[in-house]
Amino acid sequence: MPPARGLAARLLGWQDDGDAVVAVYQPEKGITKRPDDQYWVETDWWTVGGVELLELRSDGRQHRLVDLPGNVLFVDVPAQLLDGFGAPSASSPEGMLRRLLAVAWPLGQFVLLALVVMLLLGSWQHYRRRSARRESYRGPGQPA
Repeated sequence: MPPARGLAARLLGWQDDGDAVVAVYQPEKGITKRPDDQYWVETDWWTVGGVELLELRSDGRQHRLVDLPGNVLFVDVPAQLLDGFGAPSASSPEGMLRRLLAVAWPLGQFVLLALVVMLLLGSWQHYRRRSARRESYRGPGQPA
């Protein structure tokens, strides 16, 4: 098995083909361990600068499973998903739902904002009309 180079490595589990899935923690730039630091932990938030999710293959090769953003400091993978990297979705509807969410989620934020603005504008206009109607209403017996 190839070595995992980094500040620390966590074995997350094994794939069905015998390859290891490992989280490799890279150090924060400029961090060094002092010899007298008894509280040093390799996976603390202040020591970790990034994480890689790797597949360590039995033939000695490494394969990056996911390109994680640079600000990720921790990663975990449920055991039932260790073999799912790069595989098609479990079912056609699930895959279609994932693609729909990938497109709709960013757009949905703007649509939600537009709905809130329209609701606020509609409420304000309704309040304004009711106020104007109350002011213009003259009950029976009141001079015109």
